[in-house]
Amino acid sequence: MNKRTRLLGGLIAIIMLLSLAACGTKSDGASDAGTGGDSSGTGSGQERVTVSWAGILGDGQSADYFTQDAVYQYVSETFNIDFDLIPLTWGNATENIRIWINSGDMPTAAGWFYNHEEFMSYVDQGLLRRFPDDWKQHWPNAARVYEMTKLGDELENLVGGTYCYPSAIYFNNAPADVLGTHIQTYMRRDWVEAVGFEAKNYYTIDEFIEIARALKAQDPGNVGSSFYPITSNPSMIVYGLMYALYTHTAPEAVFYRGDDGLYRWGPADEETFAALEIFQNAYREGLIHPEFYTMQLYEAADIMTTAGLSAACIMPGIAREYRDMANSMRDNLNVNPDEALLSSFILGQDGRYHGAEIANYFGVIIFRPDMTDAEFERVMDIIDYAVTEEGQRMFNLGIEGESYSINSNGGLEMLISDTPHNRYPSIAFFSEIAARTDDFGLLDPSMPVPYRQRQIEQYVEKFSLSDSTSMTRLDWYVRFHNSDANRMVQFTYFDEYCQLILKSGDLRENWEAWVREKMQLVQPVLNELNAR
Repeated sequence: MNKRTRLLGGLIAIIMLLSLAACGTKSDGASDAGTGGDSSGTGSGQERVTVSWAGILGDGQSADYFTQDAVYQYVSETFNIDFDLIPLTWGNATENIRIWINSGDMPTAAGWFYNHEEFMSYVDQGLLRRFPDDWKQHWPNAARVYEMTKLGDELENLVGGTYCYPSAIYFNNAPADVLGTHIQTYMRRDWVEAVGFEAKNYYTIDEFIEIARALKAQDPGNVGSSFYPITSNPSMIVYGLMYALYTHTAPEAVFYRGDDGLYRWGPADEETFAALEIFQNAYREGLIHPEFYTMQLYEAADIMTTAGLSAACIMPGIAREYRDMANSMRDNLNVNPDEALLSSFILGQDGRYHGAEIANYFGVIIFRPDMTDAEFERVMDIIDYAVTEEGQRMFNLGIEGESYSINSNGGLEMLISDTPHNRYPSIAFFSEIAARTDDFGLLDPSMPVPYRQRQIEQYVEKFSLSDSTSMTRLDWYVRFHNSDANRMVQFTYFDEYCQLILKSGDLRENWEAWVREKMQLVQPVLNELNAR
């Protein structure tokens, strides 16, 4: 090293030391935190923190299962953080988080299924951490995605600040101007064609039931008495046999404004009874698995793809689910899914797609109110990184050069035959930390192109087959209506509908009695909505 190089090195060292002295330590206020848009992570050089985080990680594995791979190690080392993961399931997440918040035992952070009434109550009681007022300046990537959900800005107008971070469904790859649900029906294409029907991307409910009857009668797979054409779990089956038939059976649209300008409650409408009647008739005819009501989501899917005892299953319509269904059929039933699996969805009797526009978020991230500034800063650094292109690749595909590469055209190519989730279990956590995998799933090279393309087509088709009456638009006034009366009508609608169709006796009498009972709670809410 020559004299000039040594002198330059010495000057750089002095400048760095002076800079550190000038910066000093961070102030006590969280508003001074953040990376200022640098998503490289500011964890190194700061105190190491451990953040307890509760979220749905699936399949009941221990927390250690998600903290051993290279992706977790990268995040831990880059951002100087450890996670104490608390795995939850779809069945216990809501109740556990509610108990923790109200008892003051909330983990540092949690992925929460947003409930507006509870959120407003938690904010009023000081049970959630308020973000610094200038947080968007410090974490601009996170702020961009936050604003695309629309929920955050709407809530800020109500409560005067930020108290949660919505997990966006789409932010780079939105497939349609108005988003409906991605729920679809997976069908045995080979069996549908064997009983004389055309394999199509969508069917009216009458066509779908007609196909199910033909399948039940002819049993093209020679399954025998164990064969039931339709299977699903309670929360999914209503998408195909209730929400698809009448928009205002869907929870997001049960309160709606009629032609006279007054708000109504959709489950009391005659169209809801008509949908219930179709649902119940299909069940009583033996077209639906008799134990659907007790099934978990993937247990129902296995009946079709592992046991081969069903011909149609209503499931999430995303590329990952399509791939898993296809692989299961190939591995367990020894059939070619390209010939035996059909991705479809159900229309109403009028030939239109029915449903409610969904908000562009699925759940929110909430923080413990006494979370330290250092913990908050570190988590926000990770969220900001997670929604960058690099972060999306890392948290969905794994390590560049190890599991995937970027070719000369900028395209992504997989380097492993295994799935990224199997190679890096922590992806199950990190891929959902700030945004849903739906967005990256539309370009994920680990997914077969036809499955990704079908997901996009489904959104486009649903939108093209609907209008503003068959697929209602978001009504933030209803969504954010907050009152004691409204808190009393947060029914689990799929459960209510399933109980009605399973109940013995005359359906109309049962439905009318149910409406009378519920209207005692619903009418005060309608009065409030109509009083504005």
